[in-house]
Amino acid sequence: MTAKAGGRVIELYRQKVWPEEDNDIRLVPGVSDEVLEAVKKKLAEHDIIAVNYGNIPLPNDETELRKVFDFAEKLGVKAVTSEPSQEAMDLIEQMVKEYGIAVAVHNHPPRPDRPNYRHWDPEFVHSLIEERDSRVGVCADIGHYVRSDIDPVETLKLLEGRIVSVHFTDVDQWGAEGEDTVAGTGVIDLPAVLSELKRQNFGGNISIEYENNWYENITDVAQFIGFVRGWEKTLNN
Repeated sequence: MTAKAGGRVIELYRQKVWPEEDNDIRLVPGVSDEVLEAVKKKLAEHDIIAVNYGNIPLPNDETELRKVFDFAEKLGVKAVTSEPSQEAMDLIEQMVKEYGIAVAVHNHPPRPDRPNYRHWDPEFVHSLIEERDSRVGVCADIGHYVRSDIDPVETLKLLEGRIVSVHFTDVDQWGAEGEDTVAGTGVIDLPAVLSELKRQNFGGNISIEYENNWYENITDVAQFIGFVRGWEKTLNN
């Protein structure tokens, strides 16, 4: 589906590997080498590069962290996306240096059921990473910034130099009730977002995050890819 939409990179998660209903093997740490090779073969078949894996928990536990980083290394991704605790950051940074795999701290909106959840706040996320290895950075989810009533462009400026990847979408309204919508039809100033990334010489990947029309969304996702390429083309004319 990514290839049909015109994409060339993918951020993997715990997807089912095979479509059969009675086969629920998923792409998770600890999966067999056979499964990993099957996934790599499928990626190569469609000329898709796996760049990130996540969002996945990264606990303050070396044994569990190694399972994730060993898996990411075998998968060949550049970064792991997560929402780690402040307490886990020292150990995570150690793993980043050892494996050479980046960690991108992701954001969701505020959660009423989790009053201690702070990753929605760019200042908090910045405090987690600012004194650390440059490969400890951010996965900037612009849709969730808008759901948190936070300006995406100003947030990207705050996080300049530490943006590993971007979750790119459009949202139909500001605030917690905002839902994903097709590129250019929502409230996010996508050209301003892209212009800011361009100004920063952003060299990471953009993941289209479109949680609507799950099984028939190729055309919708293709509009996002076309939007980005069309915007880029206008710069070169």
